[in-house]
Amino acid sequence: MTKQAHTGRRFYRTTFLSAAMALPLIAAGCNRHNAPSGQTIATVNDGEITTSDLQLEMANVPPGERKQAQPLVIKTLVDRKVLAEYAKTQGMDHNPDFILQLRRTTELMLAEKAAQQIAASARQPISTSEINQYLDDHPDIASNRRVLTLDQLTFPLPNKAVATELKPAKTINDVIVVLQRHNVKFTRAQPQVDTAGLPDDLNSKMDALQPSEPLIILNSPNSTANVIADSKPMPLDGDAAADAARQRIAMKQTNDAIQQRGLALRQQAKISYAEGYVPPSAPRSKP
Repeated sequence: MTKQAHTGRRFYRTTFLSAAMALPLIAAGCNRHNAPSGQTIATVNDGEITTSDLQLEMANVPPGERKQAQPLVIKTLVDRKVLAEYAKTQGMDHNPDFILQLRRTTELMLAEKAAQQIAASARQPISTSEINQYLDDHPDIASNRRVLTLDQLTFPLPNKAVATELKPAKTINDVIVVLQRHNVKFTRAQPQVDTAGLPDDLNSKMDALQPSEPLIILNSPNSTANVIADSKPMPLDGDAAADAARQRIAMKQTNDAIQQRGLALRQQAKISYAEGYVPPSAPRSKP
């Protein structure tokens, strides 16, 4: 009896294992007979993964590393599709937070595409005289270019009371005293910045600073207090200066075009605000 029972269990285990091992072979056999073709590199249930999906996923992979990275990228695409399908079966695609995030992502992508189109149409040839004039008007990007080491505090955007107390600060320590008095957390670092990459108005403010005087920039979500700890002259000339000016001029052309187009679109749109949500600079609603 014992031997028969043991034999029975062994037979059951062998049969089960054989069947389990056969499943991948059956699946693989079906896969060979119905292998994806053309632009489709894999199918997941009723969904497809195409060569376009793969190319998009590998866009930031260096060309020399793509062959090695491809199997892992394909696995990532399959795993993502499997999880996405599971999420749909659980109704997650109808979750209000998901719908809100999906709308935001779609609008961000469309706005970026619109900005790229406007920027492309705004590009104009830049003459040598324009470059020379720009270099004369903006010495901080070439002849007076410097690399600044800052003593910088970073902290959350303060309320009006704290902002008012920060205005008369003469040193970085004055700023620290105000922040600590109001229990405002901050971090301190010494980043380096290139004046050639700073906006003109910020360069002007940096140039006007007295020794040890902080430049306080209040922004959301993070604000900064900046003192110039060190300044190293690193002038540009010749082709390097011309290239820097050309890039700045092209950037200004793009930004001006996007702002002008955005203003025109806002003026054409019917925009109304709920009470208490009207931005200070918003034009009055059209009747």
